[in-house]
Amino acid sequence: MQSKLRQPFRCSVIKQRTKIFWGRASLPTVVIVCLLISACTSMRTVDLPENTLQTRIRAGDLIVAGEQVRLVTSDGREYEFLISSVDQESIHGSNDHVQIDDVVTIKTRRIHAGKTALLAGGLVGVWTVIAILVAPALILAAAAP
Repeated sequence: MQSKLRQPFRCSVIKQRTKIFWGRASLPTVVIVCLLISACTSMRTVDLPENTLQTRIRAGDLIVAGEQVRLVTSDGREYEFLISSVDQESIHGSNDHVQIDDVVTIKTRRIHAGKTALLAGGLVGVWTVIAILVAPALILAAAAP
């Protein structure tokens, strides 16, 4: 009886199967997209006295156009909107505007660099484990006749 000899290991087969598995996306691309989608953000309260808060808003060093804010005014009303512009008198959103003199509390959306870095490290770790677990399966599948 004649025994069947296995074909020698061919690296090109693994490359082809890896391309099929990953498609056109590479691991760094996937990690970057995940980070952009899931950056860790939260609303942080700016702890300043009312006069200082209002002065810093007018100076333009506390909030800027394009920033998401939550404001509380002296009459207790809460506003949350994306800032379209800030002038010396008021803060403007797409549908609302608030007089700066009425603002008593402000919360701004900030990205937490530490939490985002931990998330990135976790994602890289997960993808590394997946790659380690999948690589032998790809090698065995490529070596099979």
